[in-house]
Amino acid sequence: MRTAVKAQVVADFLADFPLSDEDEVEDIPGMEEYREDPADLLEASSPTRWEFFVNGSLNKDGSVLGLVFTTPEGMKIVHSFRLEFKETNNVTEYEAVIHALSIVVEMGLQDVRLTSDSQLAIRQITDKYAIHEPILQKYWELAQFYIDQIPNIKFRHIISKDNRHSDALSYIASRLTDPTVEGIRVVRLLTPSIPEVP
Repeated sequence: MRTAVKAQVVADFLADFPLSDEDEVEDIPGMEEYREDPADLLEASSPTRWEFFVNGSLNKDGSVLGLVFTTPEGMKIVHSFRLEFKETNNVTEYEAVIHALSIVVEMGLQDVRLTSDSQLAIRQITDKYAIHEPILQKYWELAQFYIDQIPNIKFRHIISKDNRHSDALSYIASRLTDPTVEGIRVVRLLTPSIPEVP
């Protein structure tokens, strides 16, 4: 039902503001990211491509980053960072992208797709949006430095609800408000504490 309502809103808008013959719509932000079943987002999409999902978030407890990498074989690697400096949400989103790109370069990966829910960061990095803030220009330059070292890299923007895996890692890192806590250890428990009763 929501898709039909969104489609009608777009149709009404285009009827009210028609394009001239020389105008061209390259893309409508948010439309290409819609997927019926986003459950496969973390699955390997290519026999050689690494998938990187990043999220930077700012809340009352500070700035945090969540990164989820999927190898071509389908294995997942997760990282969570807490920024110990105050920044804007846009800078935090760029920090997530920069940390992912630096890891890509450090690992010497050749084929990567980086996905983020930050429309601003992704569209600025791909030169679809202009950069007006000097600090974001510096982040863009650093991103380009890393991008130039990666032979095959693609960028994708998805809506926040589909980026829940890296978003969850950001949330975990945001809980580290005590400066004496350096990390949260996650242990996978494979058996129950009490043996099964027959």
